[in-house]
Amino acid sequence: MMWSSWGNPPIAQGESSDTSGYFYPLPSVSQPVGYVHQTNIDLNDQDFLCAAMLHACGDSLSFSILGNRCQGLATRRPAFFLDTFTRAAQTVDQVKSARDKIDLHVNDALEGYDDDSYAVILIDIQGGRTFDWGNDEKNAIGTIEQSILAITHENLCLRELKLRCYRLDIPLYLYMSYALRRFNDYVGVDGRSEQGIEIEGFLQQLVRQHLVRQQLGGNTSTDCLLSCLRWCVDVLERQPNVPQALCWEELLNAPTATYQVIGALWTEWLAMAPKSGYCASPSPSPPAWARDVPGEFGISAPEVLVTVASMLMSEAGDGPFHYKTVIRRARDGARALSTAVRDTGMLDHFLRQLRKNNDQRMLAPRLPAPSVLPRGAKDFRDFVFSSLGLPLPQPQSDPIHPVYELVLS
Repeated sequence: MMWSSWGNPPIAQGESSDTSGYFYPLPSVSQPVGYVHQTNIDLNDQDFLCAAMLHACGDSLSFSILGNRCQGLATRRPAFFLDTFTRAAQTVDQVKSARDKIDLHVNDALEGYDDDSYAVILIDIQGGRTFDWGNDEKNAIGTIEQSILAITHENLCLRELKLRCYRLDIPLYLYMSYALRRFNDYVGVDGRSEQGIEIEGFLQQLVRQHLVRQQLGGNTSTDCLLSCLRWCVDVLERQPNVPQALCWEELLNAPTATYQVIGALWTEWLAMAPKSGYCASPSPSPPAWARDVPGEFGISAPEVLVTVASMLMSEAGDGPFHYKTVIRRARDGARALSTAVRDTGMLDHFLRQLRKNNDQRMLAPRLPAPSVLPRGAKDFRDFVFSSLGLPLPQPQSDPIHPVYELVLS
């Protein structure tokens, strides 16, 4: 079930050997792509902003919005679209649909890359995940295992492959985290590798490969992360109000209270956005870090905002929280986080929090979906749509679009 040219997946006993429907064609390739600072993600596209914010908060309704309303993005940035769309898939039906999108856009997404690149490996792992449940699970693991072995030396240390166009390839990092967990789940099973991989060390090697390239270019991947944190501190120092739609009277735990903080920061962001109908600024301009994030990391600016908000709420002390005091406590958490990252580095904090929020979602099709929405998730969903002037799609019932609670460090 490999989506590239590394060979066929293992066929489980009793299964048909006809795997023609499992393969994506290997695209024609040209010269390797070097680092290109790509920023042609429209920060005024309400549909994409809505999908990106919901995805960052674990709401699988984002998948439907990306698939139905963001086809222009698939044309302009096919790799970015697939990275976002496939990660947003959190149900069996959604990963099936994601598989079709990979098939549709794989040639464009891999244009300019050869086999010895992370771009091809990532497509393989994305495709493998779309089969990772039920009777197809073993074939999915076969794809993942071949992908991992293709990028490792005999001692299971990471080879140096051609990197994609980002200063730090966050989608690759998150998919590797998923793939390594699944690889280790099957160590020694059905004749597979007898040796597992130490995940943290492997991911650090991946990050180090990117950081070495950055040092040669004179830039660091923490610049826009620190800018986002400083922006959040500046906003919270002004003590903005929690949006009315999120002012719940009862005391809340930290993950639910984080919705309120995100809502306050999001409202400030939209006040800076140059879009008729919701712009409150006479000289509107989105924060510089928000413009830089897609080209730097390959993820959306809302995902960085939600991750940083989760980080500072982790520093805000134990709950319970109330909407009248949550902004002050978030401000104190932001100050504490600013101090902490001086000692241990922003990037480590950021990647740790990002994985906490993503790991459970990446495994979602294999696991029972949440049977009910987390407290505040429906109100937050409605708030995001309302803030962007968008109608709520139908249907949006809980079993169809589950939401995964934010996980704080």
